[in-house]
Amino acid sequence: MGIVKPLSLSREISVVDNTPIAAVNRVYSISKVRKVKGTLLALILVASALSFLGTGSGYNAYAQDNRNNNLDVQVSEPSPGLTAQWWQWIMSIPVDENPTTDTTGEDCSQGDFGDTFFLAGNLGGKTERECTITEGQDILIPIVNTICIKTEPPETQESLLAICKDFTAQTKNLQLIIDGKHVRNLESFRVTNSEFFTIDAVDDNIFEPLGLPAGSYNAVADGYWALIEGLSAGEHDITIVGKQHGHFSTGEKWDFKTDVTYHITVEEA
Repeated sequence: MGIVKPLSLSREISVVDNTPIAAVNRVYSISKVRKVKGTLLALILVASALSFLGTGSGYNAYAQDNRNNNLDVQVSEPSPGLTAQWWQWIMSIPVDENPTTDTTGEDCSQGDFGDTFFLAGNLGGKTERECTITEGQDILIPIVNTICIKTEPPETQESLLAICKDFTAQTKNLQLIIDGKHVRNLESFRVTNSEFFTIDAVDDNIFEPLGLPAGSYNAVADGYWALIEGLSAGEHDITIVGKQHGHFSTGEKWDFKTDVTYHITVEEA
């Protein structure tokens, strides 16, 4: 992919003072998450790409792996800067038009940022969407990802990162299927945002039901992502599958499963 450019987000976001509440991101059951409020708001998002920062080779990480030479596209892990901007993007869109809650693909065009197109996952369950992109655009898509948001003064970059990594460590059954072909070794596509980046949450953001009001926050993140390059003009299918299973510090069990398929039309440039 070569040098990656800064991504410009034009959406205006109102910022208010931070309000101390729970911090972290994961959605499988709002009622269960609220039980641990004050300690952790877990919200797992399977979503798509955002952000062009730093540099990336754009080279298929599996190109030298003979087990993946059946792929007709290049697949690599994105830079941490790219995934951070994905979170900034997804937090800038109200829930009723957010790509993560889209059940048909009608909000897919919000992920069009020129050279790269950001696809979103869901908040759990099975979803199918239709989406149209332009030939030559790269696709950034998360498989399973977690964000941990600082809302309490005692929380640190290190403590939040430990929480995120704990959730990611419980990830199982990762699948990325492109036109019926499985991408292997997905465990090597883990991307960690170990340093704070800023998110600006709008009113009615996707985390608001969990107690996160509009405002500006620091966050870290962890998860599995893919940057897909070289889809030819025509019809394609991309499916992401993953699940997490574990226990909160309270002893409660939590389960998260996602299965998202995009039916993509690539128009000639």
